Amino acid sequence: MAELVDARDLKSLARMGVRVRFSSRAPAVSKGFSLFGWIPFSIGDLFYFLILLLAVRWVFKNRRRIRTNFKGFIIDIAATLSIVYFVFVNWIFKS
Repeated sequence: MAELVDARDLKSLARMGVRVRFSSRAPAVSKGFSLFGWIPFSIGDLFYFLILLLAVRWVFKNRRRIRTNFKGFIIDIAATLSIVYFVFVNWIFKS
């Protein structure tokens, strides 16, 4: 019977002689990602940080447009958000 095991318990289980099997479709990938278990954040967190950093950079570079061409500035933001929303919804309903 399979049990869920916390990653911190793997070393103690290995010392006791218990064999741990990674239940995944790709065991090699699962073992590879377990090497980075000590990092307190995920790859998704890094992507979110990168997207936030790029958004702040874009606003900073286009800060003059807020005063001179506010309508175009808002249209650019709305167009970007609609594309992101479409991709997200398409990704959700595709799986």
